[in-house]
Amino acid sequence: MPDLSTQIQEESYQERVHPHNPSVGSGRWRIACHLETAQHLQSEVPAANLRLLNTNPLIFRETNSSGFLLQSSSLRNCSSLVTLQTIPTPVVDQFVMNEAKDVMILSAWVSVDTVNEFMAGAVGGMAGLAVGHPMDTVKILMQNSLHRPTTMGVVNLVRQAGLTNFFKGLSLPFYSYGLVNAVTFGTYKCSLKKLDPTGASSGACVLAGALSAVVQLIPAVPVELIKIQQQNSASRSGPAPSTLNCIRAIIQTHGFRGLYTGLTAHAFRDVPGLTVYFLTYGKILSMNACFGLSPFWSAFIAGAISGPVSWVVSMPFDVVKTRMQSGQLNTTKEVLHGLLRQNDYAVFFRGFHVAMSRALIVNASIFAVYEMAYEWLNKKYSSSMYVYETVQAF
Repeated sequence: MPDLSTQIQEESYQERVHPHNPSVGSGRWRIACHLETAQHLQSEVPAANLRLLNTNPLIFRETNSSGFLLQSSSLRNCSSLVTLQTIPTPVVDQFVMNEAKDVMILSAWVSVDTVNEFMAGAVGGMAGLAVGHPMDTVKILMQNSLHRPTTMGVVNLVRQAGLTNFFKGLSLPFYSYGLVNAVTFGTYKCSLKKLDPTGASSGACVLAGALSAVVQLIPAVPVELIKIQQQNSASRSGPAPSTLNCIRAIIQTHGFRGLYTGLTAHAFRDVPGLTVYFLTYGKILSMNACFGLSPFWSAFIAGAISGPVSWVVSMPFDVVKTRMQSGQLNTTKEVLHGLLRQNDYAVFFRGFHVAMSRALIVNASIFAVYEMAYEWLNKKYSSSMYVYETVQAF
């Protein structure tokens, strides 16, 4: 491996980290060095520009086009090492050049085009919906059933309704869920970068996930309301009501506020659900990196796990929301009282096995497609994401 100080003589850090963008100050570097070196650097750099992350680092992120986690085996047994996050100012640049033999640049966080986050989220959302819509229709019909459905009951339901009926209500959410997921992923990623550019803080993941859940309620509630009313027609013969007819009927009966029927239950479902969703995804993704998995399979496995885990938290209020948006009762309180009067708490997990199966397939698809789309968009359109290889190890 070439000596870092030799390479510095041939090309500047700005050219190495940002070959087409000399403005380095908008990025982040993560530096591994000995504790004494870190203390020296802390005395030279303003406190606002430098933060101690952890000791004895095992995992770090390289800013290659895939943006996935890699493991540093050379650091595993070095107890005197620390990791720093710093803004690459000229002071830091000069310091690293002077201390080339004692410092290793682990990674550089650079600003990424936010539009790509939203676009990749939209593509991932549409892919997930196309895969999971039939199972979602089964779940909706089970949750609206007055009796506990059996496995044979579900089979008979599929036979009676016919396969094509389980795609009722797909046209609207196929495009609008692209918007919902664009808002969800875009808000999460942007919030996470503001709260913690490294993405390593669990607290930042929780806050970013909760914020994205609140923001996405604006498009998600009307979309799911109309989708559920169309899906309920799967158990009836004849064509499903059109999207415009559904909207018109809701507004005529309840006014424009009717489009947000089930908002409270939806919030109780999504805020904790998406918080757990993104937190679990990030942790599993980091673990997958230790096994050397490709970005696609890392995202696929992390999505397949995070989806079902989040639904364990979300399921009770999903049942409440479904019944409200199906027009059975008007308020969250009324639905809860009605369900509790049945003295069967299993009703809150009706359709659970279908929801778990759907969550595994759908979220594995969403994250895998999201990562692929995001990588492609960055290669195609972004001018702020560049390959940066680790150039020296201890």
